[in-house]
Amino acid sequence: MRLAVILPSRGLVFSRTVAEVLREVRALGCDWDLFMAHSRPIPECFNEPIAEGMAWGATHFWLVEEDMALPPGILAELVASGAPIASADYPVQPGVMCVYRDDEGRVRHSGTGCLLAEREALAAELPFTT
Repeated sequence: MRLAVILPSRGLVFSRTVAEVLREVRALGCDWDLFMAHSRPIPECFNEPIAEGMAWGATHFWLVEEDMALPPGILAELVASGAPIASADYPVQPGVMCVYRDDEGRVRHSGTGCLLAEREALAAELPFTT
């Protein structure tokens, strides 16, 4: 695995988020690099660092938004899922989680605050647009 860690910041990044990202990639022990956007609007803050990760030859992309609180082991859990795209389910407001499932339990949409995607799955959707 060659992991591009994507921090699509539109400004500032929480220092705890950075510390938790480092904890996770170090625990995974793979080849990785960090790609960031600085003061860019959506979708450019996603597209530009992802394009850099693509050029670097990443096989996987871990998107972590600037204000995430990452539980220990979350990256290993996303990798272990084996899914082409895996998302952590985190609260977006009190009582509301980011993963939406239909009546059959299938995921229909998710936030991008903590999302792992294989290169092929992500490349099929680029560039992101609003």
